[in-house]
Amino acid sequence: MQYFESIEAADGKARRMDLLRIAGNEANLNRMISYLESQKLMVESKDGEGRVYYSKTDLGEKLHALLKGLEYFDSPLKDLGKSRISQS
Repeated sequence: MQYFESIEAADGKARRMDLLRIAGNEANLNRMISYLESQKLMVESKDGEGRVYYSKTDLGEKLHALLKGLEYFDSPLKDLGKSRISQS
């Protein structure tokens, strides 16, 4: 989700360095980008000067919206998953 948030914060096109800060190192970043691209959630593009940018695909946009919605329901879902709900 942090990768999608970074892309959204950068107006839809995150620089590789932005994503590297999230991943922590090149190996983690390459692995995550490879996975997200193979799942058709993110695409790589280059500008005229050769800088690498990443953006979400339509499927990536939909997944990001879904994940945001799940964050909204996080607390109620945890409560419903408990065997007992305490009375307030």
